[in-house]
Amino acid sequence: MAQIAFWSNAHGQPGNTSNAAVIAALTGLEYDIRTLVTQTQFERSTLETLFTKSNELQLGGLRDISDIGLDALARLARANKLMPESVKNKSITLERNRLDLLVGTMKPYEGLYESLSEHVKPIFDIANNYYQSVIVDLHSGSKNPLTTALLNESDLVVVSLCQNRTLLDRFFSKEDWPAALYNKPVVLLIGQYDPYSKYTASNIQRLYKRSWDFKQPIYTIPYCSDFKDAMNDKDLMGWLRKNKNLSKKHPNHFFFQELRKAAKAILEEIGVNTQVKYIERGVS
Repeated sequence: MAQIAFWSNAHGQPGNTSNAAVIAALTGLEYDIRTLVTQTQFERSTLETLFTKSNELQLGGLRDISDIGLDALARLARANKLMPESVKNKSITLERNRLDLLVGTMKPYEGLYESLSEHVKPIFDIANNYYQSVIVDLHSGSKNPLTTALLNESDLVVVSLCQNRTLLDRFFSKEDWPAALYNKPVVLLIGQYDPYSKYTASNIQRLYKRSWDFKQPIYTIPYCSDFKDAMNDKDLMGWLRKNKNLSKKHPNHFFFQELRKAAKAILEEIGVNTQVKYIERGVS
């Protein structure tokens, strides 16, 4: 149905991978739609590791991935054997009928990674025919050809920002924008957000209002020590399941409140009726 690209103008600080992972995970837990999450980074992606605890991958901790993921699908594409069910069959179920993980490339060097690019479009065409949302964690910046191709193919770009003034200036000056951002719907999302910083979401809007037409708020995923620990423990899904129904008095309530706002806004941008598709909490 729709491809959602998570992209940032800088690596690391904006938390693009964790933003993509937690939005996908919450969507899989709380909305009755089929979602796929994947990444196309050649190096330094931690997306898969966030889901390895408690048998989430059902693969003994990613010890045998030779017949799943993007690489397996690329082999099918080269042999003209991609089928409507191929992406589903080569993915890992995280939440039955609602969230699958497609493992990224394990190519050992950049030349092989670049050869994957020619097969990505048919793979994602099939994915978009089966899944209602396809969330892709892209390499940061504007110089990666695979990032450029997938930004062009995506229906929505979620731009991961941070509260670093230098990186904000770079983004809002548009000096490092990929061309696709000029003609795509965009959602701005601040990861690892500190609400006590001078650079709050509302202040950032005011600071850059002349360079951006703000028709919607900047969304945030607040910094949360327990969320950080869950990522380090490689148990993102388990932590969300245990904590998503916290009371308003709990210190992590603000984190989930803002996360839900962001997930809802992203889904509505791609045409999902969130009122109809929302699953009542506590009901599977």
